[in-house]
Amino acid sequence: MLGLLPSAYGQTVSTVAGTGMAGNVNGPAAAAQFNQPYGVASDSAGNVYVAEPNHHLIRKISPQGMVSTLAGSGFPGHYNSPIGTDAIFSSPQEVIVAPNGDLLISDSSNGSIRRIDKNTAAVTTVAGTGSSGFLDGPVGQARFRTPVGLSVDQSGNLYVADADAYRLRKVAGGVVSTVAGSGVRGHLDGPAGNARFWGPTGLATDTSGNVYIADYVGNRIRKFDPLTNTVSTLAGNGTAGYVDGPLSMARLSRPLRLAYSTLENTLYVLEQGNNLVRKINLSTSTVSTVAGSGQPGFADGPSLTAQFDQPSGLALDGTGALLIGDTNNHRIRRVSGLVLATRAPTAQLALAPELWPNPSPGQSTLRYYLPTGGRVTYTLLDLAGRVVQHVPLGWQAAGWHTCPVSTPGAAAGAYLLRLRTPAGTGTCKLLVQ
Repeated sequence: MLGLLPSAYGQTVSTVAGTGMAGNVNGPAAAAQFNQPYGVASDSAGNVYVAEPNHHLIRKISPQGMVSTLAGSGFPGHYNSPIGTDAIFSSPQEVIVAPNGDLLISDSSNGSIRRIDKNTAAVTTVAGTGSSGFLDGPVGQARFRTPVGLSVDQSGNLYVADADAYRLRKVAGGVVSTVAGSGVRGHLDGPAGNARFWGPTGLATDTSGNVYIADYVGNRIRKFDPLTNTVSTLAGNGTAGYVDGPLSMARLSRPLRLAYSTLENTLYVLEQGNNLVRKINLSTSTVSTVAGSGQPGFADGPSLTAQFDQPSGLALDGTGALLIGDTNNHRIRRVSGLVLATRAPTAQLALAPELWPNPSPGQSTLRYYLPTGGRVTYTLLDLAGRVVQHVPLGWQAAGWHTCPVSTPGAAAGAYLLRLRTPAGTGTCKLLVQ
């Protein structure tokens, strides 16, 4: 019965590659093995790239489902080479695709940013000396302490989350500079040079040039605005938790990676502490859950009942699906059926109901959008698929609507709320305390 339940907005989670056993085996995706994969990326041809810090490798999954080693010898160190598999990395954690199609790698234990040529797989160093430290200046002399997250803005500036230096760095014009963070660990918003981070990891940039930062230990998503040169808190209050709803109420636990959707104006957040993928709608200033039950484990299927175990990589592919490096499951996963890939902007909101507070103390507010008028109902189901409530809301006009969702007498735990509208059916998770 559980497998028949609808996922949020029709989303499902599947396995792209990996058997679930830790190892280093190339070949068909279903038989391939990874050892705690981290960062993931996808290029315009549909290739998927995986940073594997334990094996010091960059792996590749072709559109035909074949896994191979693109770069790295498998031994730790720092060595550039025109032959990718002769090059040496030390705990590469993140991989992104640069605007020209090359791969950029955060070679964390080497304190360096590396490049893999898209045509030849030759490996070179973009910035850093190969030794950890902190120093701004020319790319060949600059040092990073622990580079993790990477993101390139529309002007071609490369941003680097230097986690253990508690700073946001920038590589541009052959020079490395610090754009935010005083180097003192903590939480402080305001002028970028005075700002404090607890552990910046994942990065994403939007079309306006803003940089979003997953402040891992601080349980917050931060924002750097290069126009005002300020840092602010977008979501999270510093206390680890799991609460969907308005940004001011939302709680996160160990946010590690970010991905920005231009089409949706949405920031996807990979949360290691909650084993979830969350979504920050920047247009409505709300947080919702996209995938994961919140419990560590392994399960494919409807997105809200799927399970991950300490996921560490997140990226959007060319189809609008999310790729996930599911670290402790030794697999690469995919969340497909995202609204951005299948619905027009007006219709997608009708299939994205939101609840807050969530977890619910007994009553929450349901918020949803109707692109056209029509009859609306919601149904609350337990995770066995049994109907707990069925509430007809009658005929409603087009536009935004809210209604109370009361759960008196409901046992504490997770439920699915299914909203039927003229535009289709959307589902969201409700936790009852």
